[in-house]
Amino acid sequence: MAQTTYDQNEVSNPRFQPRWYSLEPRVFGRARHVGWKDAYGDQQRRQLLASQIQHDYAVAIRDAISASAVLGSVRDYAIKAGADYQRLAKVLRGEAIMRFEDVADAHRVLGLPLPNARPEEGNAKAVSS
Repeated sequence: MAQTTYDQNEVSNPRFQPRWYSLEPRVFGRARHVGWKDAYGDQQRRQLLASQIQHDYAVAIRDAISASAVLGSVRDYAIKAGADYQRLAKVLRGEAIMRFEDVADAHRVLGLPLPNARPEEGNAKAVSS
């Protein structure tokens, strides 16, 4: 049986582009404050929230790159993170969906904080059924 492989840096055709929810798609991931479109229904609300979270991470990543004495550009950051530059640029512009690997790279390379929800440290709330 043949095994299917894929390029981990390949940009798939996303269900949505996070920038679609911004009132100003051109400044997605760049401007600290942007306006957001209204969302209707559970799926749109989830996508809007995901878009807002991605926008915040993209701004933080760009800010950290700008503040870095070592990294001069998004391309430099992509090389240091071992990420595909084209895909990363699309993620930061909101044209592709950010993955947890992108968040982990930002933490590992740039030192961006991660939410800490480990139950043993008392930060997680139990979910009751």
